[in-house]
Amino acid sequence: MDRRQLIAAAVAAGVLCFGVGALTMRLVDVYHPFGHGVAGAGPDSGTAWPWFGKPRSAFAPRAGLPKPANFAVWRQRIDTSTVNPSACVQMSKALDPGKTYADFVLVSPDLGHTPAVTVKNDELCVAGLGLADHRVTLLKGLPARNGEALTANADVDFTFGEKPPYVRE
Repeated sequence: MDRRQLIAAAVAAGVLCFGVGALTMRLVDVYHPFGHGVAGAGPDSGTAWPWFGKPRSAFAPRAGLPKPANFAVWRQRIDTSTVNPSACVQMSKALDPGKTYADFVLVSPDLGHTPAVTVKNDELCVAGLGLADHRVTLLKGLPARNGEALTANADVDFTFGEKPPYVRE
């Protein structure tokens, strides 16, 4: 056999194998020979192979990071819903809205002014950062509503990327 015949034979074998596999799966999905009486293997499950499990719905919530048991930084987000974006840090426990948290927040590079810090439930937001990248350091001792406090400084980096589109009236 010359090289062209060898390549053609390999391509034909690949197409044949793919076709046989597709036909086999189609027959399995139609007749369910392995799935009768098995939970998750019926016609509504999307698969006749019960050991692969049921696929997650496209709208099902995804598993996230587990919430820490002690008082700590949990998640972060950037709020660009207003003209001045905010860097928000979600804590594992609720914060006290009556306390001044600006004393526990350092921003680098330095802003040249005290950052505007707001608290709502378990989220602490720092405004006035502009659209530049910053590191927000939450200092040791930052208190939760229940009296717990951060046991060490926590650095949270915020990267704003490109400016989001904004329509002004």
